[in-house]
Amino acid sequence: MDSKDFENIYQDSKQIENTKQKDQKQNNVDVSVSNPRSEKIEKVTLSEDEELDRWYVQEDGDPNAFVEYKNFTWQRSKSNETITDTRKGKGGFSFYYAIHVFDDPYSITLPDTGHEDQDNGKRVNTIGLAPGQDKTLVVTNADLDDNGKLRIISAILADSSNKSKLYDTYWKNRKIKSKFPPVQKLKDSLNNETFFVIRKAKGEKFDPTSYAKVVSRLDFDSAPNGDYAIYKGQPVFIQNYGTKSKCDSIQKMVKYELNHFGIGKDW
Repeated sequence: MDSKDFENIYQDSKQIENTKQKDQKQNNVDVSVSNPRSEKIEKVTLSEDEELDRWYVQEDGDPNAFVEYKNFTWQRSKSNETITDTRKGKGGFSFYYAIHVFDDPYSITLPDTGHEDQDNGKRVNTIGLAPGQDKTLVVTNADLDDNGKLRIISAILADSSNKSKLYDTYWKNRKIKSKFPPVQKLKDSLNNETFFVIRKAKGEKFDPTSYAKVVSRLDFDSAPNGDYAIYKGQPVFIQNYGTKSKCDSIQKMVKYELNHFGIGKDW
């Protein structure tokens, strides 16, 4: 092999690397190789709309790479597998969707019995309500990784037949804690600092096809009672609460999810 052959190989490899970097930039990915565990990390930055588009669509890129997004990290292949996994009670969403369990103010975190010492740290299950439909998710996560990110290991739907103990524990805990915000907090919310995400009530929960509304304490006919309140003469379910910007974001997520499945209904 002469010097000309070496030059051709060098130019070809350089062109491939340039193309790879260009594709990564187009996908809002910043690749970093400096990681104590010798894992490939891709730092992802997305707008709210770009994130929504990744809820139910497999993500291109190295399946073995670890995605760093907001305060979380996960292996891309595991997120993609959760979208395509069709086993009972699982699948249908990516980890971009699953991380919103942590937005639920009533979410609870419990030890993942039998797996406490796996995945470079203590494993726990975080159980909470997903943004849109009546979905209770169990997200298994480990301790913070070397970069201070919460590492997502898996995500699964929980209902009365699958992960039923965790499902029941979440809803029992929610009924106890849903008395919050207490009276003083409600009085403080009169200054419009606290807002609520409400859905049409259905039985003991909410209608999973109803869009969300963002209202202030002043919009209710009377003080909320647990998860419920009266809004313009009809009972409503309080799904979430917080700042106006947080509630507006949840309202947008609910609409996106229901429209994705073609089941969204106006009030």
